[in-house]
Amino acid sequence: MLSVATWNLKFNSAPGRTLSYLGQARWDVACLQEVSGSASAWLEQRDDWTVIDGLKLTEQQPTAGKRPHAAAIVVRNGWRLASPGVVADTPTPGRGVTGIARRDHDVVSIISWHAPNAAGEGVRTKMAGYRAGIAAIAAITGPLIVGLDSDHWSLSADLDIADGDSTSPFAIENQFFSSRPQHRLRDALPAYLRENPDAYNRLIKARPHGPLEVTDKRGKTLDRFDYIMVSDDFHVDDISHDYEGARGAGSDHGMVSALLSQHSSR
Repeated sequence: MLSVATWNLKFNSAPGRTLSYLGQARWDVACLQEVSGSASAWLEQRDDWTVIDGLKLTEQQPTAGKRPHAAAIVVRNGWRLASPGVVADTPTPGRGVTGIARRDHDVVSIISWHAPNAAGEGVRTKMAGYRAGIAAIAAITGPLIVGLDSDHWSLSADLDIADGDSTSPFAIENQFFSSRPQHRLRDALPAYLRENPDAYNRLIKARPHGPLEVTDKRGKTLDRFDYIMVSDDFHVDDISHDYEGARGAGSDHGMVSALLSQHSSR
């Protein structure tokens, strides 16, 4: 069994507050986004956690009043990390990191990734980010888990999503989350809900027009920006989304946590 979480800390949050919440959450492996310099320093103090830190890998420094932030991977409970790296060709270095998590005989590749925001960085930059994420997934064989802040509008309540308009400037992004993606991973939430129709019916009753779960808010619109995606090596035994608790800890994103079991035949 492996417990995985993904969470955008919010680059200007108070790290003591957010990381206290993180420490009490359920996870063996945590994929983090918007890890600021101060949050990076807090993570470094935890000698019981092992960290791959995108800020340190890219040696980002504050310039011109900007506050750099990056993705990170953190493990605990006997897991250790090896082979730290960054996702190549990301528009902002460090917003995607890779590593290999090991415990005893278990070996799992991990990616923590933060997609660019089209409103702030432009559609072309966002699609370049998605191309980089797709290439990083394709470069890894074997068991793989990705935790990401997608900046993708996910209002549908359907478990199967069509590719959409192939001429749309967002076509690459939309296909990434469709039923025919450009990668080998599954979205953990619909994978769980397909096997748990009662849970799906409860979500549909709560939000008939979606989103299935809430991890972010665009103006007055609730949305699901944050995903755990897994290779076919894993079964999704449970998944939860804590929006209110994570916001209370200082972020503007909810935490997603999934309990996974690895198929013994793979």
